[in-house]
Amino acid sequence: MKPKEERKDKDFTLIAPILKEINFFKQRNMMSQDIAYLCQELQYEYFMKGECIFKYGDHGTKFYIILKGKVDIMVPDVEKRQRMLQQQMAAKIQMQITTNKNNETTNSQY
Repeated sequence: MKPKEERKDKDFTLIAPILKEINFFKQRNMMSQDIAYLCQELQYEYFMKGECIFKYGDHGTKFYIILKGKVDIMVPDVEKRQRMLQQQMAAKIQMQITTNKNNETTNSQY
């Protein structure tokens, strides 16, 4: 795709029908001038396999249209993370209790 500064009317006539077929845009009954604006503003980006495009919690500033390939969307399991943190905290507390008991036993022997 050409940089937007270099695009001509014939480029828009090639891009517009593709955009009109994307369900997201179909469902919104977009006007021709809206599609034309999108055609003008589109930017091509290429990502390598395995490359992170954005992370959970990032502020969204782009709308991606995947021309070829696939993406995985990974959303963290907040409850699982909380359970893991609680288990880690419980293990640390247990370790501290055990260490304190061992120290008390050692100190009382002297």
